[in-house]
Amino acid sequence: MQEPKFNPPYGGAINHVTDPAEHHGYLHMVAWAVESGSHAGYIKDRCAKAKAAGAPLDTLYERSGPCGVGTGEWVRFSEVDTTGHDAARGFVRIEQYVRELVRYQHAVAQYRK
Repeated sequence: MQEPKFNPPYGGAINHVTDPAEHHGYLHMVAWAVESGSHAGYIKDRCAKAKAAGAPLDTLYERSGPCGVGTGEWVRFSEVDTTGHDAARGFVRIEQYVRELVRYQHAVAQYRK
């Protein structure tokens, strides 16, 4: 069996966080942050913060308050309005990225068996 490869629809090597120990199941947050051009270190930090706060797993990001301080309010993928064409297209990309993360994690688990 050949070692699995991660084939995301966007982003580069400095962005991806594919290890469940680093993203803690926050796949939508990873996809959102990669789409925004965030680096892996920042994404890992955000995912750890979401986990510590008990944020829902479909969280995209935490709203910012004054001076960029987090408000504790988590914006969820399932609650975002995607009725506009551009928004819908962007969220399709996020769904594609999440599907690839799931596929890759499953493939890695099978490979390690």
